[in-house]
Amino acid sequence: MVTTLKTVAPGQGTELKEFNMKEGLILFLKVMAVPIIAITVVLILIFTN
Repeated sequence: MVTTLKTVAPGQGTELKEFNMKEGLILFLKVMAVPIIAITVVLILIFTN
């Protein structure tokens, strides 16, 4: 059991980790994009007035 887990874990573990990181970053950027855009628009309005 331990040896099979050790041999399986490195290949699949890193792939899952990379996939999760990429998906996480995409989701994070999608979520963060809205408040960042809103804040920049507000700042632009404040500075232009």
